[in-house]
Amino acid sequence: MGGGFDDVREVTVAIYNSAVNRIAEISNRFDMVIFDEAHHVPADTFKEVAFKLRAPFRLALSATPRRSDSNEHLIFLSAGDIVYQADYRDMVEAKLVVPVRHFRIYVDLTPEERRSYEKAGDNAIVLRNIASMASAKIDVAREIVKAEVGIGSKIIVFTQLIRQAEELYKVLKEELGPIVALITSKTSDRDSIFRAFARGTYKVIVTTTVLDEGIDVPDADVAIILSGTGSQRQMIQRVGRVVRASDDKVEARVYEVVARNTIEEALSEERHVKGEVLEVECRKYLADEVKRLISHVISSTRLFTQ
Repeated sequence: MGGGFDDVREVTVAIYNSAVNRIAEISNRFDMVIFDEAHHVPADTFKEVAFKLRAPFRLALSATPRRSDSNEHLIFLSAGDIVYQADYRDMVEAKLVVPVRHFRIYVDLTPEERRSYEKAGDNAIVLRNIASMASAKIDVAREIVKAEVGIGSKIIVFTQLIRQAEELYKVLKEELGPIVALITSKTSDRDSIFRAFARGTYKVIVTTTVLDEGIDVPDADVAIILSGTGSQRQMIQRVGRVVRASDDKVEARVYEVVARNTIEEALSEERHVKGEVLEVECRKYLADEVKRLISHVISSTRLFTQ
């Protein structure tokens, strides 16, 4: 139910927004309900579905049940207490995920960007957007992508703004050619891109928040966070795109590119998922140290894979 389908049967898969529109008709139809991405249940629309369905058997699934508004108790009211949970180390030992190496690279705003930033006053959204779009990030991302492609990695670059994704895509496409793909809210045929990425035809996907959750993205080795919010949930979802275990994969690498002396430094600290994932390394670098970082990654990756 949803996405052009309206076919209610014994087993029905529905998106929350479609289910809420027919909740009066379907409330008594099912014996069991499973809430995927259950951290959304406390939201108004999803809450309507969770509490009006009369199914006696209920299961909620979430990698990130904690909410910034502390309303996670509504998840438990709608589906009961936690019956099973696994931490990241458990999943590493079960060979479901791999450890993470986390690198933060700090870039400076240009004088013009700094003037715009200082004029923004206390408007957090404007400050974040100016910091997110720092032009120095493009060169840093380009250098990291080139190096990682050179050692055979598959990379997803996450941005917060479509404009930034399109700008980076253009730069990478000119440098690396047809191995680079772009996915934004404007992209209609994502499935064909995912299939090509899984086959290795594409080595790099540049994307926005559209891949943060709710979509099965083929596994990659490297995530580059060019811009984002302070949300730990968003960060966990993005890191989750690259940590799935696969043949010969021993680690995932996450690069954050952060505008120095801006609101982004605080956002980076807020979203840091230390403790939520197994970070075997977490280092900070300045933009002019990127070549040293790349040398470190290449040499240490060879040691890991030998």
